[in-house]
Amino acid sequence: MQNRYLLLIVFLSACLTGCKSYSRYPIDNKPKVAVDTALLGMWRCAEDTDKTNFVEVQNFHDVYHTEENEHGGIENYLASEIERLKKENGPQWNSATDPTIADLRNETDNRKYLYYFTYFDNHGVNLRYQQWNGHLSTIGKNRFLNIHYHNPYTGDKNEKGWLLVRIIKVAHDTITTAMLADKTLKNLKSSKEVRSRITARLNDKRFYSDTLHFYKINKYHFTLNKAIKLANKQRGQ
Repeated sequence: MQNRYLLLIVFLSACLTGCKSYSRYPIDNKPKVAVDTALLGMWRCAEDTDKTNFVEVQNFHDVYHTEENEHGGIENYLASEIERLKKENGPQWNSATDPTIADLRNETDNRKYLYYFTYFDNHGVNLRYQQWNGHLSTIGKNRFLNIHYHNPYTGDKNEKGWLLVRIIKVAHDTITTAMLADKTLKNLKSSKEVRSRITARLNDKRFYSDTLHFYKINKYHFTLNKAIKLANKQRGQ
């Protein structure tokens, strides 16, 4: 597999590569680990063949409460989405059962746990998979990212769940990760089963694939437009 696609696997593009190593359930049924601010910021991947590409990692506040959000916060954004969907779907529409509204309310409830990933390809100026979110889980002293996954390129509406990525090492503004490569994860029936499977195979090297090495190019994580400008100034890094 070409290196330029590895980032897309780890950051939400298994749908483009045909990867089936996803789980229908996260490791924890509900997020429990607060955001580690050391993971926020602008990152490049050593294995990415285009050294101007980068990943922006943000938190909930960055996404919904900065000047880039024209709605001025999650509450106003939620209200505008309810109004939009009501107009599109007519009087029979019910916000209590709409999946888009349910997802937004879930994000609000779990705001202190969520990360948001944006991959900038095409020489670091093209946004891909903006605002796909994830959260951390721990198994013993080991940390894993649960990244919300959905494949829009398949006719199977049930192909959705979580990409699970182990954070192998964090040191001196560098991160080493590996994706769980067990294609049977999607057959598990609960978060408890997912946790048990990972625990049993925690040190089995065959359980992982696509080891990647990221290095931080800037601590900035507030708005995407400014991140592009900062990255362009640092193309030589």
